Amino acid sequence: MIRRIQRFLSESNKAAKINSRVNAYEWWRQSYRLHSYPSTLRLDPANICNLKCPFCPTGNATSKLRFRGIMQPEVFYKIVSHIPVKYLVDVHLYIWGEPLLNPHIVDYIDYFAEQGKRVFVSTNFSTKEYDNDFLEQLVKSGLFQLILSIDGASQRTYERYRRNGDFERVIKNAQRLSEIVKGSGSNTPRIVYRMLLNRFNEMEVDKAAHIANEIGAYFLADSSFGIPSEHVDEWAPQFGNRAHSEEFLNTGPGICRQLWDTLTVDANGDVFPCCIVCDSSSALGNLTEQHLDEIRNGQKMTTLRRFIAHSGNAQEPDFYNSCTKCMLRHKYRIYFSLKKSKKAIKDVFVEFNVQDKETEQPISESLIIHPQTGFQFKTDSRGKMSFKIFAGQYSMNVYAEGYLPGENKIANITGIEPTQKIFFTLMKSVP
Repeated sequence: MIRRIQRFLSESNKAAKINSRVNAYEWWRQSYRLHSYPSTLRLDPANICNLKCPFCPTGNATSKLRFRGIMQPEVFYKIVSHIPVKYLVDVHLYIWGEPLLNPHIVDYIDYFAEQGKRVFVSTNFSTKEYDNDFLEQLVKSGLFQLILSIDGASQRTYERYRRNGDFERVIKNAQRLSEIVKGSGSNTPRIVYRMLLNRFNEMEVDKAAHIANEIGAYFLADSSFGIPSEHVDEWAPQFGNRAHSEEFLNTGPGICRQLWDTLTVDANGDVFPCCIVCDSSSALGNLTEQHLDEIRNGQKMTTLRRFIAHSGNAQEPDFYNSCTKCMLRHKYRIYFSLKKSKKAIKDVFVEFNVQDKETEQPISESLIIHPQTGFQFKTDSRGKMSFKIFAGQYSMNVYAEGYLPGENKIANITGIEPTQKIFFTLMKSVP
């Protein structure tokens, strides 16, 4: 506990918080050249996988990455030497592969955790039966959250997508990890049972939530499953996923934030504009050869920011890229709920209120944005915005013209009150 408090109070974390605010302001202003650094790092320790998931470029062998394999230590330390790590808040050690295939993963986690960064790893946890020694190392590494990709509550539904996966092995690994976490007296890593909702598993949501509770995990029912258009009729949920109903789903203009606040790096050091790109022809530079400063405000990245900031109405870049054909820069739908699985799945009518910090007067036309997804809501003339949402914990940013961006607001949606009010306050900018 003392070690964690020291990390939180470290100079590195103070710098990260200040940088995050500057970065949010530059995104709000849609700046092309940036003074801030990324607050999130997505680094792929291994872009290979033991599973054959049908819609994943790694699993179905359609990936166009020029390097396939694990990130070796000499590559890792070369990359991080070219990144100002002190400005990072979150580090995601996964993109297109299975990170636990890399035998050095614990060392990579520890490197960032020692500097006070929140480290996330997403795994299928099905590669093998992990021994207690490895699981104990994982707990001691400082890992903040381990996301388990378990798209079902039985082998039959799980293997529809997680092909070559072993459902029973995943559950046993998770259960033993949970026991080690409890035995250590630590509250990390948080273990998340993440279930991508589809037509074959939607009727097992309650069963999956029950299993998650039994193994001591959080349950995440996630409807952001990327289904190719030609497979929508076969795979799209029909009944269980209420997030596909307009009553439970808000859709707004989504301006991609990743070129501003996120650094995405492949296992060989290639830098990509975002985490959904798996084509080396779209690389904007390489961090084994260049410092981040050279890439972040380089010609390619600033050109892409200008193009995205103008919603694609600016002149198209004259170099190969993945942004010009990306639909996510316009409108997209992402919905999820994260809750302790022993709690009932409930939804609640929530009212968000935005007001001036000094006068407490409402601020109309302000944006409430989910920072990870870019999901946006706009307040009305009374400074209010309301909608139905699942119980859970959400991190939000709030922006309004003439005001400085406020700090990230954690909104705890309890699902108990019939109407829950959450207030945000903003301070006027200094002329």
